[in-house]
Amino acid sequence: MMMREGIAESYRLKANRIREEAKIAEQLKSIKLEHLKRMGKTKQRQLEYCNMCDLNFRGHISAHRKSEGHLWP
Repeated sequence: MMMREGIAESYRLKANRIREEAKIAEQLKSIKLEHLKRMGKTKQRQLEYCNMCDLNFRGHISAHRKSEGHLWP
């Protein structure tokens, strides 16, 4: 029983870490896009939201779902 709980906790912590890493990566992308927009090098894309990842990002939802940052294959 204790081993099962330990494994479940390990998976939960790993999933939380992956979510946080995905959020940070998407925030960095957003900052870079905003910088390019201010410099007039690109137009801003609409902010999207992924329910599974609980994540806001810029770009297309289909591209996000295929990315490493998305939690579900």
